[in-house]
Amino acid sequence: KNAGTARILGTELETSWAVAHGFTIQSAIGYMNAHYTSTLPDTLIPLNTPLPKTPKWKASVGPQYIVDFEGGRSLRFAGNYTFTSKMTNDTLATPELSRPNTRILDLSAAYATAGDKYEIVLGGTNVTDTRYVITGQDQVAGGQIQATYNAPAEWYLQLRVKL
Repeated sequence: KNAGTARILGTELETSWAVAHGFTIQSAIGYMNAHYTSTLPDTLIPLNTPLPKTPKWKASVGPQYIVDFEGGRSLRFAGNYTFTSKMTNDTLATPELSRPNTRILDLSAAYATAGDKYEIVLGGTNVTDTRYVITGQDQVAGGQIQATYNAPAEWYLQLRVKL
């Protein structure tokens, strides 16, 4: 117990839908209420401060469509959209280190040969190039704040071989 005590209440629902032949959707939604209920006197943390890295809401939806061809070849299109509500990144809930509501989109397309022996995948993560603070530290005594941001949009091309 280095900061105090906290109360964490939450729930999550995950679903998987087979919408049509070759078309599926994965989804999830989670709610969390996490905050300090008591703090040690020398921590400077006010009561009811949210715990770091605990957004109230997080939801995602991931559709996937697979087109099958003769000979066992296939083409797969996939996406994943994730919404995360605002949250703090440090115990003091420093405004400069807080993360706003974020929306992240990942996309990919893959071609696979018969038996998935070979697969080539073209994709991107964070394709909308959403930027936000992922971690940081408020050095109160030194009068400085340090922050690290998430990765920008990244694109990739993969060749997979099943041995």
